Amino acid sequence: MARGHDNTQIQTPTPTSSVYTEIDEQELARLKIIHSLYTSEVEYTALLCRVVQLFILPLRVQGTKTWISGVPPEICRLFDWLEDIWAVHVQLRDGLGVFDSSMQKEKKASVNVLKSFVAKMEVYQPYLIKLEGVKEMLESDGEESHSDFGEFVRMQENEGRLSLMRQLEEPIKRIGVYTEVFRTLLNVTPKTHEDYLPTIVLVRCTDLVVETLHEVKAREREYEYIKDLAKRIDGLPLPIHVRERRLLCQGRLDLVVNASSSPSSSSESNSTPTRTSRLANAIQEWSINRARSGSIASSSTCASSSSSSSRSTTADILIKSPLTERYNSRNISCLTLNFPGRTEPRLPSNSTRSQSHVISTTSAHPLEVFVFSDLVVFTQTTPPDRLSRKGTRTAAIVDEFGVARVLDVVAPEGAETLELDLIPIRAEREQVLVKTLSLSVPQTEGSKKKWLECFRKSTQSTLRALSDPVLGASYVNPDMENMDILEGIIKSGLPFPKSPSMQTPDDSSVQLEREERGWWSMRFQQVLREMREEIPMNLDLNVTMLDS
Repeated sequence: MARGHDNTQIQTPTPTSSVYTEIDEQELARLKIIHSLYTSEVEYTALLCRVVQLFILPLRVQGTKTWISGVPPEICRLFDWLEDIWAVHVQLRDGLGVFDSSMQKEKKASVNVLKSFVAKMEVYQPYLIKLEGVKEMLESDGEESHSDFGEFVRMQENEGRLSLMRQLEEPIKRIGVYTEVFRTLLNVTPKTHEDYLPTIVLVRCTDLVVETLHEVKAREREYEYIKDLAKRIDGLPLPIHVRERRLLCQGRLDLVVNASSSPSSSSESNSTPTRTSRLANAIQEWSINRARSGSIASSSTCASSSSSSSRSTTADILIKSPLTERYNSRNISCLTLNFPGRTEPRLPSNSTRSQSHVISTTSAHPLEVFVFSDLVVFTQTTPPDRLSRKGTRTAAIVDEFGVARVLDVVAPEGAETLELDLIPIRAEREQVLVKTLSLSVPQTEGSKKKWLECFRKSTQSTLRALSDPVLGASYVNPDMENMDILEGIIKSGLPFPKSPSMQTPDDSSVQLEREERGWWSMRFQQVLREMREEIPMNLDLNVTMLDS
């Protein structure tokens, strides 16, 4: 996106000038709102311009986009993205400021300008994702007396009388302004007005875009949490940190086993192959192949499970964010996935766990259960003598069914238990039989119902995969929608998008920034398409989509 500097002030008539005298009250109310937004954009772009002049331009080689040495690359990228945001708002300001003598032409132009701006709001996505990390770096550099960059920031803040940290937070606050402004504009627009339907489109699109921006951020936090969790679970037959894989719930459940039998003995008794075993073997191979398909494939393509993935706002994940709190007030009392940032994954305490990975033959065995959109992980705490080198607690998957896909789930009436038919996923390509488990859920109100909902969501992915006539092919080739997204990004002039973890540090800073910018554009478009299909539509235009 082109970046530049434009300090020109565009003059616009105020709502009290003579050109408005022949307009009726309803149209005057609309024009006042648009004029107020224009005035706000003039002030906002002027503020961003000061930030660019104080903190960005002095760090670049004069007349170029190249950063001088010594500036942390994470900060360079955030500054690049802030400049992109500024450029988009300059376009909005200029578009709203062009008033023609023909008021009819102006009225049509104003709505079109606003719709064009909403389509460009995805420029906020990488900034929204990376801001918290950069703020931590700035705080660290500010406390370090020998940091050249920290000294630069202090000097510029004193000169401009601006707090860099505070100004970096302004774009995040700005995102929420437009939903309220456009809804107010709709409320003063009569249904007989020629711009009534275009204004409805404006409101709905803005709702969806803003919610998508926050949803992508919430999913990225969840992905980082799962990636950290996977490092502390021994024996995983496949990587569980895949962006399309959603964590629906987490908590403690008790495995119910008859005293006369054990999981291993029941497995031996079921050694005769069944009709379902062929499907089980196929689904195991599908899962393993998908995991081995690589990071780029997992994030730039949609495997068959991704279409059934639940959004973090619809799942019973306890990720606290404005989005999740607004949309879903449901809460699972036994779930523990609750973190303001990155926290240590919760694992079972040693006092309540078996000291072996093989479950003993007692009547109940506590497990930590992680229900994902396409599989379930069952873990136990490892013995004290097997702690990690850093002394932190680790867990191990349960033998025989530690990682599995849910084929079916039944909730017997009159008992706080759930019966699951599982397809174990193992690293070895061997014949797999369906395994049935009985799990006791906490006796708290609604707990059984909510665990049942999560298991059923996971079941949908399994059934969809089993129904694939070419089972296993979907993990290789991206679907057409993602191909369209990727093609659009490349046509825009950006290089092939790469996630930050897949980038090569030896590439130039400009190339790395462009790759990551394309990556977050792709993630935004992927989630946007998914949310467009899943968000409940409500005709009450006085509430946002996610309140419906």
